[in-house]
Amino acid sequence: MPKCEVYNALKKSDRQPPPSNRSNDRELRAIAMYRYRNLWKAADIEEFKRAFIYGVNCHFRAFQTGRVLHCNIVENNLIIYQHVRADRNEEENVTEYEDNASRRKASLLMTESKSVEVNEPRVRRVLTDFDVAVLLGPDGKPTVSSICDHHITGTIPFMARHLLRTPEERELQRSMYPIMPTYHLYRYDLESFLYILIWAATCYDLTTHKRLQMPKDSHLEEWSNIKSMKKTRQAKQLGHGLLADLEQDIRPEWNGLWKEWIQPLLTVFSNHHFPRASIEQHCLSQQAHHNWDRISLGSEPRARRVLNEFDMAVILGPDGKPTTPSTGNHHITGTLPFMARHLLQTPEERDEDQSLYPTIPTYHLYRHDLESFFYILIWVATCYDLTAHKKLKLPKGTYLIDWSNNINLGRARIAKELGDTLMKNLRRGILPEWKGVWREWIMPLFVLFEEGLRCSEAAQKRGNIDDFITGGGRLTFDNFMRSIRGEPLNLDSKK
Repeated sequence: MPKCEVYNALKKSDRQPPPSNRSNDRELRAIAMYRYRNLWKAADIEEFKRAFIYGVNCHFRAFQTGRVLHCNIVENNLIIYQHVRADRNEEENVTEYEDNASRRKASLLMTESKSVEVNEPRVRRVLTDFDVAVLLGPDGKPTVSSICDHHITGTIPFMARHLLRTPEERELQRSMYPIMPTYHLYRYDLESFLYILIWAATCYDLTTHKRLQMPKDSHLEEWSNIKSMKKTRQAKQLGHGLLADLEQDIRPEWNGLWKEWIQPLLTVFSNHHFPRASIEQHCLSQQAHHNWDRISLGSEPRARRVLNEFDMAVILGPDGKPTTPSTGNHHITGTLPFMARHLLQTPEERDEDQSLYPTIPTYHLYRHDLESFFYILIWVATCYDLTAHKKLKLPKGTYLIDWSNNINLGRARIAKELGDTLMKNLRRGILPEWKGVWREWIMPLFVLFEEGLRCSEAAQKRGNIDDFITGGGRLTFDNFMRSIRGEPLNLDSKK
């Protein structure tokens, strides 16, 4: 019985539901059934594939028709029944049972129709262990409140990446994105199916029907890291880097499955196709701008902002490249706290990058300046007191102090690594009157740049120049303005 049903039954009685961190809501039950086997007992790859498809279909039917979400898809909860195979020590019992079953079927067929034919499937896949499953309401949400135990259900190696967070990180997520769902989603279970495929292709020997130990120094070792959720989450960051790391550990007999199934699924699940920004930024814009009028610059502005100091500017040619060769001085132009993270490199580090990725541009890009605008907003919200018209000192403990570290560029670069930890630290230093700007401008831009810079780093490793320049098409003027709900100025002199 799903745990949520136990809670509902207890609520209707005089007993109080047990705390969510206790396990006395389970009962020991024995079920007599066919003998089922682990996945690595499949006869061959084709049988494994048929069983896997059968299991995914069953999971979907339970979700769609039964309105039940499993919430714990792991390799040991997926078992197979092979109709034509049995262990030698149970062969006689199986044969006797099948003979009796055949006689019953034959009798049934003669009473109904001689033309009816019953075909037993050669292999079935069974999904077990529904003890942490949840029942869903008509709106697709769990019928009971999502508690922490439900939110992080699963076994670490097969858990969806989004669930790999500490309680503190989950609380931070809720405060940053209050309208985002906190309950277990169907896509989390689909992601677990993908991880099972990768695990099988790495550790399953279907010739000997054994589950092998993972290869030494395998990337999958980090997937099992129970001491650091952050490291496990980083190890599951889908992208071309992960693809290459996993492929080198795939067993030879699974190469076909890797190319036909796993690679396409990794592409589907990767952030490149389903970016966090497309989901969270939409939710942020919905919650953040409901009480703000759209900024209009059509009338005479009350104040103008002027961009000056063009002494280090470069003139671009028709191809978008500087008309003069990009020198080291030009490449790292800027004031340290506001410089794009990618530019915070020593000359040696830049030379190393150029040797590793010779086709990637080394000149200053438009997105570097957009990133600087983002950092200015954070700095302003931390240090500008518009009531007293003063620029205040940085608060103690803020990461902005490391942004100004001109002695150690590596430390300054690490301090600008966009993530929830950085934003939690910066939010503590925001002045009260800037809370609205933080919520309505800075957070949507954070989501935009976090995703865009991740795509840019992946594109650098692939040698994809266009995606490197624009962060996979995300770091553009239009997307920047859309994030802050701003209207571009009409600079056409004819209008």
